[in-house]
Amino acid sequence: MLQNHYFDPTSSFHPYVGSLDAREGSIAPDNALRVDLPFAFTGDGTPKKENVPSEYKGFWPCEEDGIWILAEDHRGEQGYVDGKSVTIKDVGPLPDGWSDTPPPQPFHPGPDYEKQEDGTWLRIRYTRKDFMLWCGIDKLMQINAAIAEGNVMVETIKDLLMAAEYISIKDPDTVQMAHLLASPQGGSILTPDDVARILAGQVWEGETEAA
Repeated sequence: MLQNHYFDPTSSFHPYVGSLDAREGSIAPDNALRVDLPFAFTGDGTPKKENVPSEYKGFWPCEEDGIWILAEDHRGEQGYVDGKSVTIKDVGPLPDGWSDTPPPQPFHPGPDYEKQEDGTWLRIRYTRKDFMLWCGIDKLMQINAAIAEGNVMVETIKDLLMAAEYISIKDPDTVQMAHLLASPQGGSILTPDDVARILAGQVWEGETEAA
């Protein structure tokens, strides 16, 4: 059966859109070829992505200089170009700057952050919950074990930490508590490196954020 295989001439890649029977002796329309397609669509045979044979998934027949070629087909895929959400609507390769990963959200520093000379933002205070989470289960177990053994200094420091609404790396009391927890009489709950990180405002990894 003679058929006209139509393509969309308004699209830059001239993608195939469907076929109709043709009369013998007629001339193919400007937007159709009578050249066999690269493959037969499966299922009900309609030109839909889900009917593309598995070996041709991700490609689509397109007219080029009077023949059918296979072009990349990403229609329906969602991603980001230059930080903006994009849904691919046409046949062809992915646009320049395409990414499947959403762009990082802009950082909005609050009163807990202080801008540094290099333009980054440093977190300078934390809630007591933040501080105890940073300590982690191991350090908390050490703290509680020291208290159980009668270490009054550790118990006092823990009480002060739990009572504080905020713990600031610029607060002399916080600095003193950190030193005491790293001292022999404090039970060496924190290491000297822990104290250095606290005093440098690096209580957690990655706490500095780009402006």
